[in-house]
Amino acid sequence: MSTEKLRSAKAQGRSAPKQTVPTSAKPITPPLFRRIDWLTFGLTALLVFIGYYLTLAPDLTLEDSGELATGSFYAGVPHPPGYPVWTIFTWLFTVLVPYSNIAWRVALASAVSGALACGLIALIASRGSSMILEGIEEFKGIDRRRENALCVLAGYVSGMLIGFNGFMWSQAVIVEVYPFSLLSFVGVLCCLLRWIYAPHQKRYLHWALFLFGVCFTNHQTLIVAAMGIEVAIAAAQPRLGRDLFLGNGVIFLVCMVLKANGKLPGFENNRPLFVIFIVIGVLSIKAWIWLATKTMKRTEDWAALGRDILMSVGAGYLVFLVLIESGAIYIGESRSSGLALAHLAGFGALAAFVIPSLTSRDKSVADPRAKWQNVVLGLMAFYILTLFSTAVGKTTLFNRNLPVFVVHNLVGLVSVLASGWFLMRSKKYGTFVFPVAILAGLWLLGAAFYFYMPLASMTNPPLNWGYPRTWDGFLHALTRGQYEQTHPTSSLGRFVDQMGILLNGAVDEFNLAYLLIGLVPFFFFARMQKREQAWFAGLVAMYLGLAVLLMMLLNPSSDRQGKEMSRVFFTASHVMISLCVGYGMTLFGAMMATQYSRYRTFGWCGGAVVAAIAIYTATVIFQSDKESLLSRGVFGLEASHDRLVRGTAVFSVALAAFAIAVFLVARARAPMLGLLLIYAVMPAKSVLSHWSDNEERGHLFGYWFGHDMFTPPFVGPGGKLSYDPQQRAEAMKGANAKLVYPEMARDTILFGGTDPGRFCPTYMIFCESFIPPGCKPRDPNFDRRDVYIITQNALADGTYLEYIRAHYNRSTQMDRPFFQDMLRSKSDFERHSTNYFARLVAPLDRYFTNLGARIEKRRRDQGVYPPREIITPSPGDHEQVFNEYMIDAQRRLQLNQLKPGEDVRIVDNRVTVQGQVAVMSINGLLTKVIFDKNPTNEFYVEESFPLDWMYPYLEPYGIIMKINRQPLPEVTEEMVKRDHEFWSQYSQRLIGNWITYDTSVKDICDFAQRVNERKDYKGFNGDRKFIRDDQAQKSFSKLRSSIGGIYTWRYTYAKTTAEKERMFKEADFAFRQAFAFCPFSPEAVFRYTSLLATVGRLEDAERIVETALRFDHDNVTLQSWSNQLKGAKQQGPIQTQFMQNQPKLSQLEQQFQTNPGDGKVAFELASVYLQMHQTSAAFHILDQLADSPQADANALLAVAKAYAQLAQGAKLAGVLAGGLVRPRLHAGAPWKNQGSPGGAEQGAGIKRSTARQTADGAGPAKKRCHQPKFRRASESP
Repeated sequence: MSTEKLRSAKAQGRSAPKQTVPTSAKPITPPLFRRIDWLTFGLTALLVFIGYYLTLAPDLTLEDSGELATGSFYAGVPHPPGYPVWTIFTWLFTVLVPYSNIAWRVALASAVSGALACGLIALIASRGSSMILEGIEEFKGIDRRRENALCVLAGYVSGMLIGFNGFMWSQAVIVEVYPFSLLSFVGVLCCLLRWIYAPHQKRYLHWALFLFGVCFTNHQTLIVAAMGIEVAIAAAQPRLGRDLFLGNGVIFLVCMVLKANGKLPGFENNRPLFVIFIVIGVLSIKAWIWLATKTMKRTEDWAALGRDILMSVGAGYLVFLVLIESGAIYIGESRSSGLALAHLAGFGALAAFVIPSLTSRDKSVADPRAKWQNVVLGLMAFYILTLFSTAVGKTTLFNRNLPVFVVHNLVGLVSVLASGWFLMRSKKYGTFVFPVAILAGLWLLGAAFYFYMPLASMTNPPLNWGYPRTWDGFLHALTRGQYEQTHPTSSLGRFVDQMGILLNGAVDEFNLAYLLIGLVPFFFFARMQKREQAWFAGLVAMYLGLAVLLMMLLNPSSDRQGKEMSRVFFTASHVMISLCVGYGMTLFGAMMATQYSRYRTFGWCGGAVVAAIAIYTATVIFQSDKESLLSRGVFGLEASHDRLVRGTAVFSVALAAFAIAVFLVARARAPMLGLLLIYAVMPAKSVLSHWSDNEERGHLFGYWFGHDMFTPPFVGPGGKLSYDPQQRAEAMKGANAKLVYPEMARDTILFGGTDPGRFCPTYMIFCESFIPPGCKPRDPNFDRRDVYIITQNALADGTYLEYIRAHYNRSTQMDRPFFQDMLRSKSDFERHSTNYFARLVAPLDRYFTNLGARIEKRRRDQGVYPPREIITPSPGDHEQVFNEYMIDAQRRLQLNQLKPGEDVRIVDNRVTVQGQVAVMSINGLLTKVIFDKNPTNEFYVEESFPLDWMYPYLEPYGIIMKINRQPLPEVTEEMVKRDHEFWSQYSQRLIGNWITYDTSVKDICDFAQRVNERKDYKGFNGDRKFIRDDQAQKSFSKLRSSIGGIYTWRYTYAKTTAEKERMFKEADFAFRQAFAFCPFSPEAVFRYTSLLATVGRLEDAERIVETALRFDHDNVTLQSWSNQLKGAKQQGPIQTQFMQNQPKLSQLEQQFQTNPGDGKVAFELASVYLQMHQTSAAFHILDQLADSPQADANALLAVAKAYAQLAQGAKLAGVLAGGLVRPRLHAGAPWKNQGSPGGAEQGAGIKRSTARQTADGAGPAKKRCHQPKFRRASESP
């Protein structure tokens, strides 16, 4: 503007117009990721996807595959915590991919997720490598083409290493959640790196926190990376990191106050978890103090912190008042000092915050907004006073009804926000609080996808785990209430062992050479720029959380099962290792490219170290003597005859030798071409070494497991197993008709037990039955939507009973409104009232409930659920069963008759039960309720834990068992022959049909060592894929062990010697097959060795346990069994005693069957059983004697005294109440009572010969964690 115009304006008394000062343009930040980085992303993702696609499972697999695929197909609710984002993502694949079966489509989603995750890792490794080189002075002169080549190959290697890492590969070719979980986590890392690159662009940090919230919905274990993310933020921007650690400290102090008041019961009986919480809280406070001393050097900084604290307290007080007005917080007539203190603190904070702001504002009357500021401040003051008067009960004007409450608070909210806006004009508030609140809010927004679960649950999908359509069910699912709670490591020795597991896992998945390369960046950390140091510090901190802290929280055992169950949880920690390997490769290449003469020796010496590792590995693998000094080697290396394993070892040696040669030949000039070639070939080692354990191409074991329950295969005309219904009909008319199982009966109720035993049939019923025949070529006719599938293991859980009631007994299931219950407080439920906030969301409940009802009706019309309802346990049944069990458990606790592993305690004069044994006991009672209330339905079971009541009703039915309506007098010869023939033919699919009655235990153990351990397939005519598939081995071994359990129970309670011999022979055969299927199955080992021990075959029992230990050498239970068997063998008398007692036993059994009321024979037979450690059989004899009408009062008195000596209080009470007091209609033979010499001898004989009673009243071998006890007959209990 010209000077003349300015003067003219002043002369006229007008203020001069403001001059427009040109603002400088914002600095343009170049994109972080370059074209070369995106090329690395695309190349790596494509190669990994091709590898996954070629090894993708063709159909249903085991473990959680069936459950997750069903959840995807119906967009339902899988197992806790529900995986809502994953469910939506995979549902899209079931809809958009029209090819093949549902399991394949969802597995394809896993492959895509995994490939994208690996591509993003390559992207981060490539760009991160370039950033590190740019920040180190001595590498700035590197040729750009060489730098690009190094970065591309570093990213490629990092992505391939994680992609064909066993942890990742095994999950990316089946239906699983972990690849998508890793994808979301790597997305967080990408956004975090982008923000560290340009911290002023906060939107990338906001995206990182939002995605981290999504990560929490994909897998809750990823939350342990939070501290690492905070470390990265603090390293890049100390002020923001300071505020985050302050937030941690505030949360820590609040939780400590809550714990002191008993509001956090989870910490009360979990000291290790509380200690971890204390450590994290204290470290956060220390980090805040350290950062505060560095960033808050002015008084104004501390004043701003004080203002933010006052603002936060004031805001919290306003929320408190609103909740009181709404009725969500019920004060009633309370006049406690705590409430008065809360009002005083709240008003004080508001006054201390607002008044200084008012006195410091610009009071220029020329400001037209000043009067409006006074108005809104007055309205806010009035609003606060009305809230206070309502809270203290002085008025009910503003909460008399819902419309008044809404209007009052809407006006009040507007006044508060407007006042805040005016106050912010005078001073900048919230510099500490707002950034943290924004990040926390974005994390919560990402985690809010959990609210998809109740919406999906309202449609009543086939997979509706935890029944989250109710608020209680939602919390139950979200907090994983059905599972055992976290019990962190509390022993230093165990912690050291777990760190060994962590190291061995890393070595096994990457190998030692890669880990050494991954250490290279640590030597350059001090020379990096602050930006790269922040990134690297964040990676290290995240690794400590995702590896060390997570290991402590999971607290896995060191045995094979513990390692396998926990290994996938550490996939995210391997991302950091792969990135460090990539960065190490880049730095090593830069050293060679820029200072070759200086580092050449380091190059070939490093190659020599790698060669030594490779040669040692090859030596161990090629050894022929398994028991040589190199057995097991370092980090669990084992000898192998597998050609691929041996070829991989040779490849590693050759690659290391080539690396040495490259550096030895190139003396003056860096051999960059050779080095880059080595880098390019390195991932082949990971692919080759992990292929056999992780590929799923052609694996049909999960499909067979699920399908064959409904349609047992039979030998067709061509001699192969067939499902063809016409051929089955012909076969059932032929000469071998009795050897062919019919298809499962219509409208069957199927009890699923193990994870695959319930998930695989769930998939077959709800997915396979609803896809076109062209998508299920293995059995186009399959359609079993008529079957009711129920999980025997979950019936004790009230939410699961709601789940199956909504499916199969819909007319009796009444659901509460989700959103209203979510907003109702504890006092609302106690007073049977509903606060105003809960009433406001009632329309949401109506809308989504009606929407869900329409979707459910459409599904029922399509036949998703059988049209006829069955009767399921009601809440009353559940409560009655629970009370009956509690009463019985308390009685048995007083009589010292608890089952092994049954945890029953009296706390504060109340009986409490916990643990697997108690839960399964309640489950068993509830399955009996279902069985009794549905007499017109057929029942089948795939056993998880033996349920004692079922054994008299069970008969083998293909791979599972049928529950007959009436108890079977015996398992007939026809049943045995059909089962024997079926499993002999079925075994051909697995390990070959070579086990017969005459096959010795030694032959089976030798087979296990040769084929399973050494991978020597010479003469093997089974399926090699089965030997490579651990889950298949365990699952089919479990099926065969369960059927062996029928024969064991029948053997224990056989009425004749011939039946006993027949049942033992078939149990022996079944367990031999089960052990051959999986020589590292603890259940097969325990059941079989227990059976062998009862007949004195301790040599065979020991051989079985020793073989199992070769596969699971850290299994403490197997070690204990082995020691006990060895001790029993050294004692000697068991086998000798068995041989001596066998003829006598047969004679006594015949005599007892002829005259069950002969007390003398009964006591002698029971004594022999006890000497042979067959306590269940002994009790069975005594029970028969007590129930026999031929037994007189003297016999009953002797039985009662025997029960008393054996600490069988329940049986003693039964005899006293039901036998001695009732009139005897038949006089028995003369009988000596316990006071006579003969009676005393018999009673004493029983007392001397008994082992410690294990409360195994039903007799069959059970799946349990305790070890069998072996004692001499003369030992006292």
